[in-house]
Amino acid sequence: MEGLVVLRRVTYSVFSFALSLHLASALALYNNLRPCPVLRPAKIVDLDELLGKWHLAYLILDAASEEYVENSLCVRGELQRLNETSLRQVWNVDMPGMMGEHSAVLDLPTRIVKPAVWTVLTPLGGEVKATVVDTDPKSYMVVSHCGMHHGTLVHLWTGIVTRAKKLGPMEQLQLTSLLIQHGFNPTVNKIITWNDC
Repeated sequence: MEGLVVLRRVTYSVFSFALSLHLASALALYNNLRPCPVLRPAKIVDLDELLGKWHLAYLILDAASEEYVENSLCVRGELQRLNETSLRQVWNVDMPGMMGEHSAVLDLPTRIVKPAVWTVLTPLGGEVKATVVDTDPKSYMVVSHCGMHHGTLVHLWTGIVTRAKKLGPMEQLQLTSLLIQHGFNPTVNKIITWNDC
């Protein structure tokens, strides 16, 4: 579905502008779409435990070469339940030290397919499959996002969100270890992290 390709470009363009990434990185990411990894959804007993405020700690993208980028912007979100079959995700991008309006706001209606498998409705009318692959509802959540590209389900991004604003070295090590356990390869992924929020 071409809409998802456009969504990926728009989403990455927003993040690349907001997160001060280089255009060359965006082109490399678009040209390196990889198949969606086979992920087993987390066993979630009570979806309501995932509701509330989250802070984006890591954003993992497929890239031509390994890269670790620390960014100074803050991405905060809230997961809200609308009804038995729908959630709402609202994500705010903020610059530290800046008062007033958010730099960007993403409002993403989300349908619940299973407690750990969601369909995110995009601003351009497309859909993205979100799979919660691991979570401790009081601490972190790992969510992988995939979409259709020329009839193939491809990996768009994986995010790790945390309840804590700032992570210590042990928490960072534990989250990085989770990524490897779930099949992400540190030699082919671009990892963007926020730790100054």
